[in-house]
Amino acid sequence: MKQYVKFFIVIGTISATLLTACSSNEQQAELDADLVAEGEKIAKSSCIGCHAADLSGDMGPNLRQLKLSKEEIVEVLEKGRGSMPPATAKGHEEAVAEYLLSLQY
Repeated sequence: MKQYVKFFIVIGTISATLLTACSSNEQQAELDADLVAEGEKIAKSSCIGCHAADLSGDMGPNLRQLKLSKEEIVEVLEKGRGSMPPATAKGHEEAVAEYLLSLQY
């Protein structure tokens, strides 16, 4: 009986891991590759001064571990927040948001 319980625990763990991996891959596949590339260029020229070259954080927070939706990222880029000034993406907010979301997976 204990062997069956262990077996089902192992199978359940493997299934949960696979489902999580598939979900992350699906979310990443939903990102627009062209916007990600455009956003990367903008982030590397506009964001690194405060967030470090790898965007892991310096004066500004770590952008590789955001827990914001695309809409929330766009809003921060447009309106600013805290010491983050508004309009830093200069009309390319959606592209930068796509790029930052691509770093989360």
